[in-house]
Amino acid sequence: MVNKNKWIYNYNGLNPDSQLEVAEAIANELRDNELAFDESEYDKEKSKIIRNFFNTIRLNVEKNDELKNIENVLEKFENLSQDNKSKVINEVFEIVIKYLGIQGQENREKVCQQEGHIFGKWKRNQWTTYIDTVIDHQHVQNFPVEHENWERTCSRCGFADVVTHEPQELIDARKEKNKKARIKRLEQELKKLKNE
Repeated sequence: MVNKNKWIYNYNGLNPDSQLEVAEAIANELRDNELAFDESEYDKEKSKIIRNFFNTIRLNVEKNDELKNIENVLEKFENLSQDNKSKVINEVFEIVIKYLGIQGQENREKVCQQEGHIFGKWKRNQWTTYIDTVIDHQHVQNFPVEHENWERTCSRCGFADVVTHEPQELIDARKEKNKKARIKRLEQELKKLKNE
């Protein structure tokens, strides 16, 4: 069995990057032990606490490295000419605006996933395409083919719902409208008959 004190001494002698590598290896080993042993063989609670501690240190060091990189770039930015600084700021501004738009769209889509879309009215689209085809064994050029679809758009996220057959709700609405118009005509006819 390896002498623990010697191991700790060797660990203390490592450079910080190597210490982090060892800490990550220990955290991984602790996780494996938690999965492999049961409570009577191994103190899983203590293992989790120590593993979380190692992971927290590792993440903080990684963040510090990122911050150092950012500071380094900002220091170099200060050495740019005013003209180049303006160019950098303009490019960064455009990138930020772009990603604000992307984030806004993602947020709207997330709300629609949770609450459902807010659709507007159905719109009927009709268009013609021209194809080369064969009719009655004869080649026909630029034969017109009619197309149609129905489309509605979510006012929140912009999702387009497109169908190739008339939506049932439009069919039902048209039937209801025709029914009311017929009732009105019949009522007028009845009124006319009563007045004769």
